[in-house]
Amino acid sequence: MSAISYVIQHGTNAADAAERTSALLNELLAAKPHLFNDVTWEKGGLKANMTGKGFKGSFTVNDQTISVDVKLGMLARPFKGKVESALHSRLTEEFA
Repeated sequence: MSAISYVIQHGTNAADAAERTSALLNELLAAKPHLFNDVTWEKGGLKANMTGKGFKGSFTVNDQTISVDVKLGMLARPFKGKVESALHSRLTEEFA
């Protein structure tokens, strides 16, 4: 599997960052429902796990950062650059 992994400073508290990250994931789900199988938040709301067509990943929020880890399967691998760019752009826009 090909991987996308990066960390971004959120500049706020963990609860606010988790709420904003949840809203972002909900926007992605609404915009591309055919790509996602499941997005679940762990108890406490600081980590989301997601699965979809050809990928699985997680968003983890702590006091200072949001960590994004996405593993792309063989069929999704050609879209790595586009997925990485879109995620980075949207998170940077939200937390810049």
